[in-house]
Amino acid sequence: MPPKESRFPNGNKQNRLGRPKGARNQKTILREIVDEKVSVRKDGKRVRVSIIDLLISIVKRGAVDGDQRCQSLLSDLEKQYGQGSERTYGIILLPSDPPFDEFVEMLKDAETDRPPCADDPLCDNY
Repeated sequence: MPPKESRFPNGNKQNRLGRPKGARNQKTILREIVDEKVSVRKDGKRVRVSIIDLLISIVKRGAVDGDQRCQSLLSDLEKQYGQGSERTYGIILLPSDPPFDEFVEMLKDAETDRPPCADDPLCDNY
């Protein structure tokens, strides 16, 4: 905290035209809009869903119907916000050639996202 004599006196602000208290930024406003609930008919019943759920279902329906823009948008959304469905690849570095059975076991462990030396008490990486 700065020394008391160099602080602004009460009621005297440096940036009077700055952002007022309680002002919302674009991200907050957008979040409030997409979280808003609306009533829609689904299978003959009225249900309340958020606007983001409604928009995604509309894009999904358009993609299924063959709309190229909806397919592209759905693909972009999946890439950006997907659940990590894409496989990642890497390189295994070994100090020496392991027996074939151990190599196959290491590959299986890599596919299941299990640490490569989870069963090895001498391995201190995990």
